Formats: sequence, structure tokens, C-alpha cells
Amino acid sequence: MFKVSLVNQVRQTPLAKAQCLLPLFEAVMNALQAINDVRAKQPGYAGVIRIELTRENSLLDRAAALPAIQDIRVTDNGVGMDDENWDSFNTSFSGHRYQEGGKGLGRIIWLKAFACVEIESTFASEQGPLRRHFKFDFDYDGEDLPTPAPGSTPGTSVKLVGFKSPFKETAVYDATAIADRLVEHFLLFFVRGAMPSVIFVDELATIDLNRFFQENYAAVATQHDFTIGDQAFKARGFRIASGRLDAHRVVYAAHGRAVRRERLATYIPNLAARLDDGAAGFFYEIVVESPYLDARVNRERTAFDIQTADEPDEAELFTAEISLRAIRDQVLEAVRADLGGHLDSMDAEKLRRIDEFVSEEAPHYRILLKRRDHFVSRIPPDASRKQIDAVMHAELRDLELAMKAQGQRVLQEAEHIDDYEAYRADLVAFIEQYNELGVASLAHHVMHRKIIIDLFEKALKQSEGGDSYPLESVVHKIIFPMRATSDDVLYSQHNLWLVDERLAYHSHISSDRSLAKTPLADSDARLRPDLAVFDQKGVFADEGKPLTSVVLVEFKRPGRSAYSGDDPMEQLFRLSEEIKAGRHTDENGRPVRVANEKVPVFAYLVCDVPPTLRTLIKGKDAQEMADGMGFYGFNRNYGVYYEVLEYEKVLSDAKKRNRILFEKLTLP
Repeated sequence: MFKVSLVNQVRQTPLAKAQCLLPLFEAVMNALQAINDVRAKQPGYAGVIRIELTRENSLLDRAAALPAIQDIRVTDNGVGMDDENWDSFNTSFSGHRYQEGGKGLGRIIWLKAFACVEIESTFASEQGPLRRHFKFDFDYDGEDLPTPAPGSTPGTSVKLVGFKSPFKETAVYDATAIADRLVEHFLLFFVRGAMPSVIFVDELATIDLNRFFQENYAAVATQHDFTIGDQAFKARGFRIASGRLDAHRVVYAAHGRAVRRERLATYIPNLAARLDDGAAGFFYEIVVESPYLDARVNRERTAFDIQTADEPDEAELFTAEISLRAIRDQVLEAVRADLGGHLDSMDAEKLRRIDEFVSEEAPHYRILLKRRDHFVSRIPPDASRKQIDAVMHAELRDLELAMKAQGQRVLQEAEHIDDYEAYRADLVAFIEQYNELGVASLAHHVMHRKIIIDLFEKALKQSEGGDSYPLESVVHKIIFPMRATSDDVLYSQHNLWLVDERLAYHSHISSDRSLAKTPLADSDARLRPDLAVFDQKGVFADEGKPLTSVVLVEFKRPGRSAYSGDDPMEQLFRLSEEIKAGRHTDENGRPVRVANEKVPVFAYLVCDVPPTLRTLIKGKDAQEMADGMGFYGFNRNYGVYYEVLEYEKVLSDAKKRNRILFEKLTLP
């Protein structure tokens, strides 16, 4: 004869303190199923479930603290414990209610949290009404025989006696809180209209749970249907008065009962506190159900046998298995649809605070302002500036890593390109995206410089046919993105060091933009320098400070040989004159003064120097550099210091300046 140790079965059945009301839920579920058995034969049968709590001390005599629950009685007018139900009760892990989600463990959980259970049940039989009355505890032997109960009607009373520690200490809820938990647990039954009349009594309080559901849940319910793979899911959202719930959450249900709960604030920080809706505040709860979840709930109905990690498992990529993460992602979309107005309002306020933070304290995050929508949802509504900084720092790091990986991939692919036009197209696209992001160490920084120098050298070469050079825009983009400003470009994104290391230190840069469109210029001139670098102390101060210097950089196409009627030196001089004479305003429209008429302007002309250009340059009284690859001088009429740098000199000097670093890292 096969035997089962009830003591060991109870010992081996887990029950967390947070699941302290699960024994009550199991008793109510048994009552619901018993009523449904009658309804199967008598459609429209008016079932009634009554739940009564007894506390350790009468509420009339209680002190400030709410007394602990001592006993719980659940009665119903269902089918009663007939022979079929009796046999199931006495069968370990019975599958009698399997199709309804039963695991055969409800009575085991009773003894996990209570000293004993007193059961009295009447049922119909061929001999007339019969009654079973027995105590279920560790001495239970299942030998009780029914006795006649003339004139009695079917029904069952289950009294859970002697709430044990630590469960009773955890379950010190008031009547409204317990009513909320009951409705939440059986929410889908209430939603479907499948719940009989349920009356909850806690000594001084009596609550009709069906009315409680209608007033506090059904009136504001929403529904969302979605599929993952071939599995259908249904999510219902509810707005619940904040006095009865203390957090926004998602509830994953199986067989109509709550199994797993998660705080929505973990995934949507805006939901860290209650939401206001006119004069009332509320918390939001969304309940998810699916045959998929029904099939994967564990036997204690406390968890699901599915992958719950936040990162996808490799198995999920190759099988039909669906993770909790995939389900949650869909649920969060439903939450955002239901609460979009509230979330958008909070995001708008956070965006204002982000702009203020960057403007006043963290200008190095300016590049992220155009990406605010990517990370604003991760910032809590009441975030401090320290918390905002932490989120933006993480976003900047992620951006750096992503762009670094993309750049490495493009560089590797470029090595196998033989067609110059295809190479040039890929190179231009790469330079537009590639940034020196993610520089976390000197090694990364030096490696980046090596890559950029190699790219610059490759960009200066003729095509295979020897009849064309790259456009000036190609080399321009390597050094600094075109039609951009330093408000758009990270410090680590440009490569001005190729021309002069000192150009890395600036207040504002405008690349290939008309002077009239630069934030620091109000000139009507349509002149457009390749690069205009402004130096202004206190650009972000309350009072604008005068400009103290300007740097202009002009690129000409590599290999260009004709300059008839086009004097690039005069172009730079006229650009400097426009800047000195213009009335400048900052981004906020405030005037920015030029320090004086002799504000220094430094001009760089980067090009190849054919004979025609050499003649023009010498006509400006320029001095040739010692290596013969450039010129320098000072134009007194315009007050401009200038240098003409051949591309080969820029490349050669960059290699020399960085050679020792490359050698230290054993780079070729």
C-alpha cells in the first residue's frame, strides 16, 4: 500500500511570508469550484461565499495596533464534499481539478500556515443528505464516514484555525486591504462575471466584494490583447484609489488567480508614486492572463516555470519558449497606452529639468539633448541632479560603446574595398557616424588616433586610375562633422588635433555654416567658413563675456591645381573682417561683445600648394616653413595670423606627434 507522509509533504511545500493569505485564497477557490459544480447542472444558480475573520482580540477592545488574525471561516452553498470530492481530498497531488488549475495542494498549504482545519460539509446522495464533519491536522487519517443530515442543504464550512507565525504577523491587514487582496486574486473571475456573491466580514466591517469590485475596479477598466509567437495574451488595466493600494503594479495570473506581482516603477520610473486624476489620486494595476501562463504555473501557484531573467536566454532564440521579459515588454506598452497623458506630462517636466541641468552644470552632455527621448523614461519624476547625472552618464557610455563598435566594423569592411567610389561613399558615411566615443583609457585614445591618421592618409590618395582625388568634404568630415556645431558634437567626436592640438580647447565651433546662422554671430554675411572656432570665457555665465579670439580653418580639395580668380587667403581675411565687425549674440539672444578691435584671428588654410597658389601666398609676404610644406605670416591690415599647411605636412606632423605613443602600444 502506497503511503504519503503528511508531515513531510507540508514541510517540503514552500510558502513565503508574502503569500500569507494564500490559504484563504485556496479556501475561497474551493468554494467557488463547489458552486460551479452546482451551476454546471443548474445554470443561473445563485451561489454565495461568506468569509469571516476572527482576530486575537476583539476590535472593540483593541489598542492602537490592529490585532492579528486568529481564525478564518469560509462557507459556501456549493455541491459539498461528495464521494468524488472526498476521494480527491484524500489523494496526494490529486488531479481532480486539473482542468480548472487545481494542483491538489490547497489543503497542504492550509497546514503550512494554520494549526488545523475544521471542515463541515453537507452533500446530496441517493440515501438523502449526508454530512461530513472532521478535523484536518497532522493526525488526520481519512477514515471519517458521513452521517445522515435530514433536511439539510448542500454546502461546506472550512475553518482555518490557529494562524501560525510568521504568517499571522505578516497578514495584519485591515478589512479594506484584505478585500483588495481578495478581489485582486480573483480579479479575472470578477471581470468575467463568474464570481458568485462574496461577503467578507471582519467583526466590525462587512464588505460586499462584488460591489467593491464594481465601484473600485470595473468602472475604469481597460483591455489589451496581444500575441507573442502563437500564444494569445490578455491584459486588463485598472485605476485603484490610492488609499487601497500603495504602488503601481503588474499582476501575472493563471487560471483566474494572481500568481506573480511586479512593481511597475522598476520598469517605468515615472510610476514611482501615485498619479493624480482631478481631485483624486490613484494607483494603476494591470492583470495579465493567457493559456500559456495557465500551463506554466508551478504546483503551489506561487510562480511560473518560465524564464524570468531580464536578459534573453539563448534557448529562447531557437525554441518556441516565451520569456517573462517578452511578455512584460508587451504589457509595458499597454501601460503606456493607458497612462500616456500622465507619463507625457511628467516627461515634459523632466525634459525641462534636464535642459536646465545641462545648461547650468553639465555642458559636456549637450550631445545627449537630441537623444533625451531615449533616456528620459529612466529618470524618476523627483530625481535629484545627481540622479539625472547618473542616467545621462550611463546614456553617454552606451552611446560611446555602440558607436565605437560600429566604427570598428566599418573600418574592417573598408579594408576589403577595391573600388574607390564605393570606398569613398562608405568612408563618408562612416565619418558622419564615427565618433571617438567610449574612450576610457589612453590605449583607446591612442588607438583612435592611429585609426584616424590611417583614414586621413587613405583619403588623400588618388583613385586607382590616378585621375581623381577625394572632395574636400571627405577630409573635412574626418576632422569635424560638416554643418554641425559643438552643441551637436562631443569633444571626443572631432579630430581638430590633426591640424593643431590647441584647437581642441574652445568655447564654440561652427562647421560649414553661414556666419549669420552661428549662435555667436549676427552677421548678414553669406560667407561660410569651413570651421569657425570661437574662444570666449564665461559663455555659460549669467553675463556674456567678450570674444577673446577666433580661429578659421579652410579646406581645399586635395590635388587641386587651378586657383585663377580665386584667392583662398583673401577669403580667410574677409571672413575675419566680418566676424570682427559683426554684432554677435549668444544662444539666448543676449549680446556678446568683441573684446576690442584687435581680437586675434588665427587662420589655417589646409590644401595642396600648386604653383599658382604658391605665387598668391608669396604675394602676401608669407614666410615658407623650414620643411618646405607650408607657409606662415601675419597680415597687419586685417590682424590675422595665418598658416598654410599642405595635406602631407598635416599628415606627417600628426604621425610625428603621436609616434612615441604608437610605439609604446606597439602599433605600426
